[in-house]
Amino acid sequence: MKRKLTALFAAIVVALVFAVSCGKLNVKPVVEEGTNGDHVAVYLFVTDEYYSGEEMKLSEYMAAVKKAGKFEYGTTEGPYGAYLSSVNGRDADTSKNEFWSLYTSNSEYNGEFGDNYEYNGTTLYPASLGMDSLPVKTGETIMFILMTY
Repeated sequence: MKRKLTALFAAIVVALVFAVSCGKLNVKPVVEEGTNGDHVAVYLFVTDEYYSGEEMKLSEYMAAVKKAGKFEYGTTEGPYGAYLSSVNGRDADTSKNEFWSLYTSNSEYNGEFGDNYEYNGTTLYPASLGMDSLPVKTGETIMFILMTY
């Protein structure tokens, strides 16, 4: 009996290692907070867990993650659509000229204005589209960084 339990345990460990190495098991958090240089940054990882399988815009993905209780944000309507006013409880203080800037790991949507950032070996580019227009795919990283003008 002990030999059977040991074999079963070993099989489970091997299956988990295989799943992780093949990317079938999401071991990375969906949202991670930190800093990038002197700036407050929040990273949103696009995972299969909240991705519908159809082309999604960033705002749709954010809403799905928010609905699951993993991410918080607030928006304000502007002349060009919604823009972020808060991310994970941190408001952009307009009296200090703060705003949330959007970066993507998808180089196809590199706005080429401003600096690129590195995060865990991934280059993040200033997004050329806003959250209502920016398409996202599984595996991408989105960075929201609190900046001033």
